[in-house]
Amino acid sequence: MDIKCKKCECVHNKSCACCAKKVKVGGKVDCETYEYSEQNAQDLKQQTAKNMFEVADEINGYVPNKSVKIFCDATCLFNKDGICCANGISVLEKNEKTPFCATRIQP
Repeated sequence: MDIKCKKCECVHNKSCACCAKKVKVGGKVDCETYEYSEQNAQDLKQQTAKNMFEVADEINGYVPNKSVKIFCDATCLFNKDGICCANGISVLEKNEKTPFCATRIQP
């Protein structure tokens, strides 16, 4: 599962890729796995230009976990019995503190 995330200050974010062992999307399509990281927030402020763009996994030295399971409570075409069956998801910022799944398609 490919999980792209624009919440750069999340503890699970590595160059716009999610490295969480599992992800939970709530009923309002909010990412409940999000955890604020002071270190990532400081890095973001210091290296804004670097963090604005995705970097290929081979370049940043990070190998994402492609077998991560996404648990989902949202009403979505990809939600099959509480598990996301999309090939990947994108997590964007709704506001400063709330990331959300932008891949959602209403059935």
